[in-house]
Amino acid sequence: MKKKIIPYRDPFGHPIWAKRAVIFWFGLITWYRCNRVNKLKISGGEHLENLPGENVLFVSNHQTYFMDVASMYLVFSHAKHKIYNRADRFWPFINPKINLFYIAAKETMRSGLLPRVLALSGSVSIKRTWREA
Repeated sequence: MKKKIIPYRDPFGHPIWAKRAVIFWFGLITWYRCNRVNKLKISGGEHLENLPGENVLFVSNHQTYFMDVASMYLVFSHAKHKIYNRADRFWPFINPKINLFYIAAKETMRSGLLPRVLALSGSVSIKRTWREA
């Protein structure tokens, strides 16, 4: 009798392989944007060294739709590999930090194909009741 292989999923039901693929490909785009087009400056990265692996909350100032989350993935994937205060290497996305989740508006994450794909990277979608018609 063959044993059924159950794909690993994150707590919100997204397959881990899809999450890794999205983080890798969009991570490469983010790396290019943050290191070649613009110059991302990181300070305070040494504080990531002694943080616990779970139950940590980071809050961004929400300048863009996805670049703040993409930059966090870039920095945290570097920190996973003990690279602090810099994010100039693309190879940390081969084995990225995957237990990272972010809050996003449900209407934003369902507004097109690209947001739906990006939702696989760890989106926790919330319904904003004050935006209802």
